Formats: sequence, structure tokens, C-alpha cells
Amino acid sequence: MSTVAFGLLWLLVFTIPFENIVLVSGTGTMSRIAGLVALGVGAAVTAIRGRIRPPGPFLLFATLFVFWSGATIFWSVDPEESVKRIKTYAQLVAMAWLVWEFADTEELQAHLAQAFVLACWGVAAATFMSYMRGTLTIDNRYTAEGLNGNDVALTLVLGIPMAWYLAVLRGSWFVRWLNRAYVPIALVALLLTASRGGFVAALPALALIPWTFGRLDYRSKLVLSVLIVASVWLVAIMVPSASWERLSTLQSDGTMGYRRIIWNAGFHVALNHPVLGVGAGGFPLSVATELAKPFPAHNAFLSVWVEQGIIGFLIFISVFVAAIVPHWRTPPLLSRFRVVLLVTLIIGMIPQNWDYVKSTWFILALLAAQGSSVEGVRRRSSFPRALGHAGGLARVGTAEPIRSERAT
Repeated sequence: MSTVAFGLLWLLVFTIPFENIVLVSGTGTMSRIAGLVALGVGAAVTAIRGRIRPPGPFLLFATLFVFWSGATIFWSVDPEESVKRIKTYAQLVAMAWLVWEFADTEELQAHLAQAFVLACWGVAAATFMSYMRGTLTIDNRYTAEGLNGNDVALTLVLGIPMAWYLAVLRGSWFVRWLNRAYVPIALVALLLTASRGGFVAALPALALIPWTFGRLDYRSKLVLSVLIVASVWLVAIMVPSASWERLSTLQSDGTMGYRRIIWNAGFHVALNHPVLGVGAGGFPLSVATELAKPFPAHNAFLSVWVEQGIIGFLIFISVFVAAIVPHWRTPPLLSRFRVVLLVTLIIGMIPQNWDYVKSTWFILALLAAQGSSVEGVRRRSSFPRALGHAGGLARVGTAEPIRSERAT
């Protein structure tokens, strides 16, 4: 039964990057359907076996965040939107619990990361199809049909450190090449979207490659060189001048696509409601007076601060801290991967409304589960090491049960 529950969780993760491409009438996105089924089976499995994993700090803070969001409905400026947002947060924390409960080993966590990367391949392919068809958005950008270009860009970027980590760590020849090849493909697709926020987030995402360069053997370093050449070639022949022109406005565009004006209005609201906020989901309506009409925050952290006050903001930040806290006790490769992935996510969320997006909460749950599983292995292996079995457990203790690049 646990295998079935994990399989459904894998399917849920696979649907996340392109959840809005396929909509089911009367039900919503396909990831919503997959999530409901996975949650139902997961809850049944835990009931049958009569136990659950003790929740760590990450889940405790995440649950507290949902409760505080629910409390804001009593003073919300937009109660109807607050109810929707609270339901969304609750569903996202439920998904995070599934990751925590059923992906409690590094191998299972790697399978979930692979599911996300495979789906990112699909998003990249859909973006290339729009390019080949010449289907431009109203601002002369290419994106997967049915998806926002900025969301596509950040999704593709988040797949880069995952793909590279998996390529270094695990899999057959085909799987390693699939993950390696994703990097240049994702970069080209990112540039086709001409997303400035995604472009900035790609810089820390790519940092994992030189940071792990020393782990690679001679053949893998040669492969990396080929990937760099392939990336430059693909960018040169495929990325149109319109994309470069838009990306070049990153500094010269004084309003950053009107975002600074929205952010200033949001700051004014936050200063007027510093402690309790204006209610979950209330940002657009709260700035409507100053901006003449409602606007989303285009900044996940500012949105939480305005809507839930400093209390909700601190709880939200605590969720991120709890997800990454054990990183200094994890093996070097895993630690670097977790830091890069979290930094990439945080930078990507600055111009995006990603505080209530599945990708955000999946990544946070994955990071928390990784830190917890390594700590659990260390605690379980401490007694045998004291009896002189350190050699037999050293590979588990370094969180490398999956074949590494050096062994190939």
C-alpha cells in the first residue's frame, strides 16, 4: 500500500510543472485531481498501518501558517478571496505532508525530483513548440500554451539544479544523459520566455555546476564542456532578438514592468496594517485605492507581509528556515544542492506570486525531507559505528546509497 501511495505522490509531482495546461471541467487542474487521489490513499495507508512520521519543525511551522491564515479571515478586507486562499494553503501543506510521510529516504526523494525534471522536459518541449509555430504572447514572448511565461521560466530554472544533482548522483547512462541534456534545453527555453525574473534566478541555479565540478571524473568534465558548447550554439541559433531586447531592460526599465509601483503601494498598506495584515488573499483589493484597480503583488514575500502582517510573515520565513536548517550536517553534495535550490526558489519568488504555488511547497517539503532522512540515518547508524562497523555504514552516512558519478 505504501508503494501505491508513493506512486500516486510521484504522479502528483509529475503534474505540477504543467498543471494548468490540461483542465478538467468541474474539477480543476489535473494536479488537483492527482493531489486529491494521492491524499486520500495516503491517509488510508497511514490509518491502516496505524502510525505516521512524527512531524518535524517544517510541518509544524507550515501548519501554523495555515492556522494563522485562517485567523485573518476575521479582519480580512476580502473575505471571499481569503477563504479561497486558506483552502489553497491547506491543500499545499497536505501535499507537503505526503512528501514528508512517503518520501523518507534519499532514493525516494530522488525519484520525486526526477518526476519534476521529467515534467520540466515537457514544459520546455511545449515552449519550443510555441516557438516553432511562431505563437507569440502579447508582449512578443514564447511560452508553453496555457501557462504564464514567468511561471514557465521559474519552473524551468528550478529544474536545473535538480537535473544536475541527479546527473551527478544516480541512474543509468540514459538517465544521466537525460538530466545533463536538460540544462542547455532549459536555458534556451528560458531565454525564449524572455523572463527577466527567471533569468536572474537562473544564475544561482547554474552555480551548482561549478560548485560540484570537483566531483566529476575526466569523462564527465568532457561532457560538461560539450554541454556548454551546445548551450551557446542553441542560444545563438534559436533565441530571437526580441527576447534579448526584453532581457536588456532588466536595469533600464524603471518600473520593472510596473512592479515597483505595485510594491510601493503594498508597502504603504503594510505600514498601515503592520501586525495583523489585511487578510489572506487581500493584497489586490488593498492596493486598489492607490492604484485605481486591484493588482497582485508580484512578490510572494511582500504579499504575505501585507496580507498576514508581520506575524504571518515571520511564520512564513520560519517555514523556509525549518526546511533548510539541517543542511550543515548533510554530505557536501546534498548540502550544496539544497542551498542552491532554496536560494534559487527565494530569488525566483521575489517577482512572482509563488507563496501559494505547488512548486514552492513541493520544493520546501523535499528539502525538509532530505534533511530529516539524513539526520535519521546518522542517528540510526551511530550505535553500529561505536561497535566498529563504520566502514560498512559510511556510504549510508554520507547519503550516497545511489551510484555516484565516480563509480561509472
